[in-house]
Amino acid sequence: MYLIFIFILITNIFNIYSIHEIISENNNNENTLSKDIRSLINIHKNITKLSIGNIPLTRTEEGLYTLKLSIGNPRQEFSLLLDTGSPLLWVNSNNCIGCKSQKKFNSLQSTTYKSTKETLSINYLSGEISGIIGQDTIEFYLNSFLIPFFYIFVVNQTNINFKYDGIFGLSKGVRNIYNLKYSTSNQLLENEILDENSFLFDFPHLSFYLDEIPSYLGRYTNFTCKSINGYKLNNYYWHCNYDKIESNNNQLISSNNQDDNFVIFNSGVNSLIFPQKSMTSFYQIISNNKLLTDGKCTIKSQDSNNNLYALICENFANLIGQNNKEYENIFNNDEFIVIYLFYERKVSFKIKDLFDKEKASFKLYFTATPNDAIILGVPFFEKYPILFDKDDGYIIIYDGIRPKEESSASSKILIFLFIVLIILLVILLVCIILRNKRKVTSGQIEKQFSNYGLFTQEQTK
Repeated sequence: MYLIFIFILITNIFNIYSIHEIISENNNNENTLSKDIRSLINIHKNITKLSIGNIPLTRTEEGLYTLKLSIGNPRQEFSLLLDTGSPLLWVNSNNCIGCKSQKKFNSLQSTTYKSTKETLSINYLSGEISGIIGQDTIEFYLNSFLIPFFYIFVVNQTNINFKYDGIFGLSKGVRNIYNLKYSTSNQLLENEILDENSFLFDFPHLSFYLDEIPSYLGRYTNFTCKSINGYKLNNYYWHCNYDKIESNNNQLISSNNQDDNFVIFNSGVNSLIFPQKSMTSFYQIISNNKLLTDGKCTIKSQDSNNNLYALICENFANLIGQNNKEYENIFNNDEFIVIYLFYERKVSFKIKDLFDKEKASFKLYFTATPNDAIILGVPFFEKYPILFDKDDGYIIIYDGIRPKEESSASSKILIFLFIVLIILLVILLVCIILRNKRKVTSGQIEKQFSNYGLFTQEQTK
């Protein structure tokens, strides 16, 4: 399990890989298209984008998110890791050497598969994968929405322990390391799936939206996170600049030049990752926290080369699991990390957002990162729905905790009017009851007096 995390961490944070391209003859001549592919093109032209809609996601045991995707004809279904830290859609081939996934793609069984004869070799810090670029049909839903001629990277050899069927990569772009046409997001745009070249992740609702913004997000506050000086990371990562980072009201990371402060949004890692240089200052701050001190928290190396460190608290789970109100209150209420992203607009994480009770550790790591950036992984995505716009290069963050100010004001007015209406109805009901009671009492008195001859028959009529 640990090796799986390391692979995801290294491949999606760094993406410092060398790709060797061997370009051979391209056989994509339309004259050689099979009848199957021609018929699929006709089907594709008749389908509206409304059939894409919301793509459901599944949360894995490791705290990552996957989507179901079928490839080929007949369809072969796969569970792909949704990842904003890499650009390709890739799957393991059925004859792959070293692949650990249960499901593998058999290109020979697909009548619509076509090889480009172009091979790639990707060297990660945790190992290497190699394979070939091919084209085939993909579907987000079975019998629903089909896209023909989609470039996929079919892996045929690896020495990395990775159990998923593959990756659905949606990073911002590439650094001229291979043909841009292979980029997943670029292909979605070319196939007119993304009119505005934007997509939205809503992990709290297990949803992935292509070119669509759900109406319920209109009730949330939102702000745009955009890079000030993007030349360092702009061609690859989804990122923006931040002002400062605090932990428990103590300043953790700061810089007079905001251009040097980067955060990277990466849905392919199940933690937050800080640059290794911030480890010392971070540990000094958390050591002052009573809960962490009593929990005997330490930062430990996670690999033999001391390149990756994790925040571990061995007795932390016991402290908060024995109905100890003092620790429970700290666990639930203390702000642990606050990141100021845009003119004092902040996103925050509490201790409970980052602590994994089962593993007794925080989803918090320290290692070397691109340009010493902060990596915001799944704990961030699980708290804030996020819209990515590739054309304009901005990111919109939605805060579902706080309603819009105008919505809050209108809600207060409606509540006030509702209370006034209830009060008026209660007063009216009391008046009706008292009036009926007076009538009954008056009738009884007249009847009693008439029995004594005080009222004549005419008078009592």
